[in-house]
Amino acid sequence: MVNKIFIFSCVKQKFLQMYVNFFSTEAVACLLKAIEIYTDMGRFSIAAKHHQTIAEIYESELADLDRAVQHYEQAADYFKGIDL
Repeated sequence: MVNKIFIFSCVKQKFLQMYVNFFSTEAVACLLKAIEIYTDMGRFSIAAKHHQTIAEIYESELADLDRAVQHYEQAADYFKGIDL
């Protein structure tokens, strides 16, 4: 079971990276929707990771540093809330 989960996780990560490389703005839109769902569920650690991924997309793929900073800050806020 663990091997299947690990393999799925690797495939999912590779797919996300390919999606980001070719469809950056669409990837951001999908991640924003996922953040909305996860925050509604109270899963802030996952939402924080998605904000971090969005920030990395804005920083490296879309060259929008202002938005990258906004998403890094939001990720940091969510991570801080988890530690409380």
